[in-house]
Amino acid sequence: MAGAEFLAPYPYLEGDILLNLDSEEEYAICVGCAGGSENDFEFELEKSNGNNENLTNFKISLTGLTGGHSGIEIHCGRGNANKLIIKMLNFVYSEVPFYVVSVKGGDAPNVIPREAYAEVAVENADLFKEKLAEAFDKIKQLYEHVEYKIEDNKKVSLMNLDIEQIDSDDEPLSKESTEKLLNIINIFYQGVITKNQDMIKTSTNLSNILVDSVSSTLKLHSFTRSSSQLELDFYQKELECFAKSFNGTCSPPLCAFPGWDFKESEALEILKEAHLEVMNREAKIYSVHAGLECGLIQGVYPEMTCLSIGPTIEGAHSHQETLFISSVPRFYNFLRTFLTKIYSK
Repeated sequence: MAGAEFLAPYPYLEGDILLNLDSEEEYAICVGCAGGSENDFEFELEKSNGNNENLTNFKISLTGLTGGHSGIEIHCGRGNANKLIIKMLNFVYSEVPFYVVSVKGGDAPNVIPREAYAEVAVENADLFKEKLAEAFDKIKQLYEHVEYKIEDNKKVSLMNLDIEQIDSDDEPLSKESTEKLLNIINIFYQGVITKNQDMIKTSTNLSNILVDSVSSTLKLHSFTRSSSQLELDFYQKELECFAKSFNGTCSPPLCAFPGWDFKESEALEILKEAHLEVMNREAKIYSVHAGLECGLIQGVYPEMTCLSIGPTIEGAHSHQETLFISSVPRFYNFLRTFLTKIYSK
């Protein structure tokens, strides 16, 4: 995506057809995609600067979630580890107060986070562990329809929670800052924002959270997608208002990329013919709620026809990403047939 962002204008490219081979669905032709942008957030926090001698420190690890592509699979209702670890801590906090020392979660912006970690300092260690385990059981129940695997014909949760008592000299956050952190991440929206009939229109993913043991700053990163630039513009304002409500900052849109709008073309008709000839069925024509380089390239070359195809891939950007090898020869024959037909024109 970053490479396409800096593509040189004409006459660097002279062709008038772009065939992208980055799609993940066999028997289908992608003809459009969402645009999007990312945001950084910062919120100032304060250390406790108090007597911490009677506190017990725990490192909490939430791992094993499915994750997945933050565009294509954002509607699946999968757990975001960044949100869930804070959801659990917030559940516990109302009964067993504690102080956050650090939090960290997430990976790439376009991935639904699978893992998140926190360090906390507590006064009542046994009750804290009991209530956190209780909160984890509730989270597993809440997500048992999506975060599971089958073992011995039974559903088993994919989620893992590890609570490790550790020695630490790190200063925890104050009571007020601990509550501020919990509130900020709890309130931050995750998932589908709007739909157009059955199609996702706008969504957002809280991809990263961070407070290290040295810094007194909570840092967040998010990735918003939409098929409507107008909705992206309005949601940017909402994010700015959210940050201001906690005396924080929200960056301007980062790594912004345009959507790719569908348009009829001779190349599409030839691609459909090639698909019918090789696959013995008509191709599904669709737009995807994800970012493809086509939008950026079409922005530099507006007259270029863009189309996207590919073999079957499931679980993109997750630990379960799988290429269906049986689909590759069919895809190759489809591609070769199209190139032969378009060349003869």
